[in-house]
Amino acid sequence: MIKVQSIKVGKERTNCYVVSVADESIIIDPGAEAEKIFPFLSNSSKLLYILLTHGHFDHVGAVDEIKRLYPGVSVFIHEADIALYRKVPEQGIFVGELLPQPKSELTAVSDGEFLPFGEEEIEVIATPGHTPGGVCFRLGGYLFTGDTLFYHTIGRTDLPFSNEIEMKLSLDRLSHLDCGLRIFPGHGKETTIQEELENNPYL
Repeated sequence: MIKVQSIKVGKERTNCYVVSVADESIIIDPGAEAEKIFPFLSNSSKLLYILLTHGHFDHVGAVDEIKRLYPGVSVFIHEADIALYRKVPEQGIFVGELLPQPKSELTAVSDGEFLPFGEEEIEVIATPGHTPGGVCFRLGGYLFTGDTLFYHTIGRTDLPFSNEIEMKLSLDRLSHLDCGLRIFPGHGKETTIQEELENNPYL
């Protein structure tokens, strides 16, 4: 059985997810406030991965603090967003915040990879547009979309390194997935592919 817990973190109210299967857990997009995230991790569950949908500061800000407590956990991000992750201090300048340089080692993933998770697998789906290396993570009937697809809207494409054409192609790809997939976005509330096909003007 898959258990999904959502925690809103940071000024941007980023959705961080703690997902558990049997006695293993993963964290998706720990953007800030690690102290809010830790209580959602069971002492009886092994933290397997930290998964990053993209390299923006509001999705990666608590990685180093989590790694200090769980030094053996692997941090996965698409290879095309590693450079963006390393530029978090520059992102901070862009939004008027002083942000530290991330130090954690990263493991690159690419489109079509599968990460083992209990008896399940996590599929990496490349969805560039908001960032060059944006990805969604599919686990069973759940899809974690980061800042690609939100409830009735999509991620911004007017930021440095964003690309509107790539975003359109990524959204088209998502629109052909199973309509019943439950979407857990990087911000805002849960939705489904069906709901977005019917009500999102960008799909």
